[in-house]
Amino acid sequence: MARSVLASIRGVPPDEIPARLCALCTELLPVTGASISLMAQAAARRLLCSSDEVARQLAEVQYTLGDGPGLHAFSIGAPVFAADLTKGEDARRWPVFALRALETGAEAVFAFPLGIGAIAAGTLDLYRDSPGTLSETETAAALLIADAATLGVLRLYAGRGETEYIEGNGDMDWLGGESDHDEVHQATGMVMIQCDVGAEEALLMLRARAFANGISLPALARDVVERRILFGGGDEG
Repeated sequence: MARSVLASIRGVPPDEIPARLCALCTELLPVTGASISLMAQAAARRLLCSSDEVARQLAEVQYTLGDGPGLHAFSIGAPVFAADLTKGEDARRWPVFALRALETGAEAVFAFPLGIGAIAAGTLDLYRDSPGTLSETETAAALLIADAATLGVLRLYAGRGETEYIEGNGDMDWLGGESDHDEVHQATGMVMIQCDVGAEEALLMLRARAFANGISLPALARDVVERRILFGGGDEG
């Protein structure tokens, strides 16, 4: 397993490593698809790669809801398995996410945090189109891939230059305009002013509206920033 992981990324440019590792997950593990996301906090995320449309949608659903195995794995710094989203404990633990996951075609999700020590960088999320768990050996392989993804992310970070992050606000400035964070952060501030609420409540209102309207959080944030949607005063457009 380790040799396969090393062979898949040896000599590969840093920006291509995430996609290589996503593809490797589907080759080495009994999973249907994979995605790798960078995160700095619940409202700051960038999807680096996804092996297919379902994996992309699963990452988007968790980001919009602010809930799911991936976000939980990121928050606790440990793998989180939802081996059967069709019924039982996993379905009860994340009822809304489970429903949306089933709608996309995923019936099991496994999330592995990316990080070294106290540094949390994001998650590797795997899914199956049928219920089922990972064996001890398969879990070990997924952890190896997550470690390789973490090193790949750090190489990307180093390539952007240290001061880009250190002189920023501590979030994901080093990702620049490619991050979803900027528009979501700006939209959150606008909702705070429009509705006279705090940041957490404003973000919750954005997530609730995105879920109710069946759109992603970044898409809604863009509408708010461009003033096509107003909170507390009706819609424009």
